Amino acid sequence: MKKLLWFLFLCLVVLLGMACGKTEPVVSGAVAFVTPTDDAVVGDTFVVRLSAEALKIVPATGTPVAGEAHHHVFVDIDPTPDSIPIPKGAGIFHIGTGADSLVLSLPAGMHRLIAVPATGDHIPTRGATRDTLNIEVKSGPITPS
Repeated sequence: MKKLLWFLFLCLVVLLGMACGKTEPVVSGAVAFVTPTDDAVVGDTFVVRLSAEALKIVPATGTPVAGEAHHHVFVDIDPTPDSIPIPKGAGIFHIGTGADSLVLSLPAGMHRLIAVPATGDHIPTRGATRDTLNIEVKSGPITPS
């Protein structure tokens, strides 16, 4: 009888552990903007380049893998909570191909960009450092002086 109760107790512990869900490991990686730089003035169509440190940038596969991520750029909106997948929507740009750049077209004015790495299932990478920059967009192309 004691063995049966012990077995049932262990089963309960395992089931509770499964019900609580799996948490992603904390990563000490970081993402950053390479271009444009903070306070840059850009034309209305420009390239955003990102870098990653201590994270391997890979295509989004739908499955999280420790130490792997793909880029997202939030434009003029706050990032979504870290506990849910990053949705598709206005102001959120997914770079799920494993690339480190994208072309943006924005209206003239001041804009805030936030780089957020996420695992293969689009959940923000727990513990990874994000980068934020502010840019000014001017109508038409900008020629270097």
